[in-house]
Amino acid sequence: MLPSAQPRTTRGRFLADRDCEQIFLRHPLTDFANRDRVWKSLRVVDQLISNLLGRPPSTSDVDCTVKYVTPQIDIRIHVLDASLQIFMIIERVVVEVYSRKRISLRIANYVSHQLKGWASNWLRPLLDSITQAAMETVGRETAVGACQTLCSYYYGIMLLTRPFLIYELYEYLGTSMRTSGNRADHVEKEKFADAALDAAVAFVDTLQGVIDSGIMPRRMPLIV
Repeated sequence: MLPSAQPRTTRGRFLADRDCEQIFLRHPLTDFANRDRVWKSLRVVDQLISNLLGRPPSTSDVDCTVKYVTPQIDIRIHVLDASLQIFMIIERVVVEVYSRKRISLRIANYVSHQLKGWASNWLRPLLDSITQAAMETVGRETAVGACQTLCSYYYGIMLLTRPFLIYELYEYLGTSMRTSGNRADHVEKEKFADAALDAAVAFVDTLQGVIDSGIMPRRMPLIV
């Protein structure tokens, strides 16, 4: 695991290079594209570790130096952006729900809206990348990256909706946790509980399909 000082040092050097016009003129554009990818990869790993530990990440993008684009024609170029964006949403779930140890329909609907926005941009291109026919075209790296990103998406849904699933399980077992609220609130809680199960099934189906193709590495630490 990287110590917290190292991401900050890396970030400082990264910004210094990007903000220096003379360096920009001396280096080809591909160098900066590679630096973007290194920084995004660092952010993904940092967010994964931080989310699993339930703590804030060591890195930050408050200055928006690196642009996280929406998908264009070639998913092979932007799959890392999709991965980083979904981890940023998962980070919000960790902070808003698990760090504060509370959940509400307001928070759930807010994060759910972000997940839907992510899915409207990325879900179809990523799903198309892991079909049997597409794997031969996009290559192993892109297919595995798409699988990892989709699994992170489904994991984010499960993480958000898990409290509602537990609530429904208590109801089913006869140990009521029912609180104040109208019928519409309870119906919405059931909807989130169902979403947890649907996401779990989609997670397994997606992962199993890529495993069956034979391209999945034996170790995939980013598959939660």
